[in-house]
Amino acid sequence: MGHLDQALVHWGAFLDTYPSIASARAARRLAAMRQQLRPHTRHRGAADLLGRAAGLT
Repeated sequence: MGHLDQALVHWGAFLDTYPSIASARAARRLAAMRQQLRPHTRHRGAADLLGRAAGLT
């Protein structure tokens, strides 16, 4: 499993819990995740996570 694949597993868990978290720190991490995954949009897993994150604020 590559670094990107491992990161996607962790980001997926983060997105699972994000709706129940109300904090500025979590919002900053969400923004960082989007920024870090943007260069990898051709990777299906990254594209899926970015799609999931699109509905979150």
